[in-house]
Formats: sequence, C-alpha cells, structure tokens
Amino acid sequence: MTEGHVQEGQRLLRDFFGQELVSEAGSVMLAARLNTALCWLNLREWAKAAAACDDALRADSTSVKAHYRRAQASMGLRNFASARDSLKEVLRLDPENPEAKKLLHEASSKAKDEKSSDKEQLKKAAQLAAGGLGSAAGRRVAAGKQQPDPILGGGLGGMQPGMSAIDVARQAGNQEVVDVMEDHLAK
Repeated sequence: MTEGHVQEGQRLLRDFFGQELVSEAGSVMLAARLNTALCWLNLREWAKAAAACDDALRADSTSVKAHYRRAQASMGLRNFASARDSLKEVLRLDPENPEAKKLLHEASSKAKDEKSSDKEQLKKAAQLAAGGLGSAAGRRVAAGKQQPDPILGGGLGGMQPGMSAIDVARQAGNQEVVDVMEDHLAK
C-alpha cells in the first residue's frame, strides 16, 4: 500500500464520517497506543514500551506523553542517550515539565556514570591483558603445565612491542577481557 492509497483512504473516511469523527478516532487511537506503552512500562518490557511509543509518535510527533514514555523505556533499556533526546524533545514542547527535567537530570547523570564505568572497565581489561598475561603464563610454567618460551623465557608467548591490549588478551587466550574490550569498542 502506498502513501497515496493511505491518503485516499483518509479522504474517503473524512467524506463519509466527517472530519470531527475521524479526528476523534485518531485521538482514541493515540490514547490506546499511549496506554499500551504505559502497560509495557509497568511490566518492565522496555523494548515493547518503546515500540508502542514509536507507534504513537508516528501518529502524533508532538505528543509529550509519547516522548516522555519513550524516555522512560530508554532508561529501562539503559540507553541514556536516547532517553536524553526524548526528554529534550519533551522540554522543547513543554519547557516547564518538572518530571521531564528530573528524568533528564537522572539520564544525564547515569550516562556520565556509565561512561566513567566503561573507561574504568577498559582500563582494567587492558591492565589484565598486559599484566595478567605474564603472571598467568608464568604460573603455568612454574607449575610445570607449560614449557617456557625459548626466547622470552617467562611464558610471555608471542607478545610483541606495540601490540594493542586486545591483541595481547587474544594472544593470552583471555576471552573475558577480549569480550569486555569488544563491547566497549562497539559502543
């Protein structure tokens, strides 16, 4: 179905039922979508709530409730950047909205905390990858479970100067560290 078909259908509905009834039906549909989003939020089904808000916003891009509930769903999904975007739109439409101001402050704070936490995790992963390689390999050599590297001796394997932390972790077989680093790089 093309946009032209939709517009023709809407014109026929307006002609048959009248503009007032068609507008009222649109308002009822918007309310139903917003209520659906609220139900999903109450059930902590964040992605479904976000999808219901997206449906509502397709019907009315100026719906403050749809933008606010979209922000709540984004918070639940820990997508703080999306939550901030939705809340900024709420405040553009309703500059004095106290709930939006409060949630925007919370979203910004959590985004900042998450960024700091990500940096700290990456730093720890790099330290584990670089420092943990020698000590883990050294423990295996000391326990007689691994032969020392004939060139490097202490079991540092093929670690080379200039290797990235993720390559060092891969070389060491430390998949947990590799996963953390790849997750961070994907963001």
